[in-house]
Amino acid sequence: MTPARILVADDEPSMRWLLERVLRQAGHSVSVVEDGAGALVQAGAEPYDLAFVDVRMPGVDGLEVLSRLKTVAPDT
Repeated sequence: MTPARILVADDEPSMRWLLERVLRQAGHSVSVVEDGAGALVQAGAEPYDLAFVDVRMPGVDGLEVLSRLKTVAPDT
């Protein structure tokens, strides 16, 4: 299995911690951000294979992040 580059965006610290831990233990490279705006900045700066995005976040919510990712990082 080839390790994936994964972006995790969640406003809850415990969920970020859990996803990061599980995904790293599975051998993947993981970047973690705490909000939608951070997810868009990160996705524009580095390529990702997959993004785990919380739907309900303050500011830019997860649905908006997913919509914008189509433009910012269409291969994610």
